[in-house]
Amino acid sequence: MLKTGNQYSRRYIHELLGGGIQNYLPHKKGQVVCGCFRKDLNPFAPDIILPGNGLEIMKWAKVFREQTYPIPIFIKQQSNAWEYVGKYKVKSWTKDLAVIAKYAEYTGRNTITSVLSLKKE
Repeated sequence: MLKTGNQYSRRYIHELLGGGIQNYLPHKKGQVVCGCFRKDLNPFAPDIILPGNGLEIMKWAKVFREQTYPIPIFIKQQSNAWEYVGKYKVKSWTKDLAVIAKYAEYTGRNTITSVLSLKKE
């Protein structure tokens, strides 16, 4: 069982929930099973997620947006230590270029394709 504030390895997360060990949105049987976010790419996580480009990245961001139930979210604290911060689902999202540009300027990332706002359940 996951406990808020505890840290887990990606291997443990994989064994418990399934999905890939390196994906930011591990998935299994067509559904996103959890979110694993790095603060250098998603400095506002877990509240705001900034998917990058790439077909797989965008595909799983879309699947996550369309899911109606919350998933466990983990934030990387250090190598092989991912803090569980609770269950979240997508509250809203946008592909508005002006909104993306603000986050791109703040983060220095020019690969952001959408902005997902999450809600803790």
